[in-house]
Amino acid sequence: MQDATIRPYMLENPVILGWNSISDWAVQVRIQAKTLPGKQNEVAVVIRRLVLARLQEANLPVALPPTYTRQAS
Repeated sequence: MQDATIRPYMLENPVILGWNSISDWAVQVRIQAKTLPGKQNEVAVVIRRLVLARLQEANLPVALPPTYTRQAS
C-alpha cells in the first residue's frame, strides 16, 4: 500500500496467507491482494518486484526453476 504505483488500485492491504508449496529447489508463499477490477495483473507485478527487492536486501537467495533460461533484456 505504500507504493504509489499501486496504491490507487488497492482496496485493502495485501495479506500473506502462508506457504503455498515447497519443493527441492523452492518455497512458494501465497499473497492475497484485493484490487480494483482489471488491475490485479499490474498490482501482482509490482508486489512481486517489491518482495524480490526485500529478499535481496535480506541477502536471501532466490531460486529459479531448473528449466529457466534467462532472456536478454
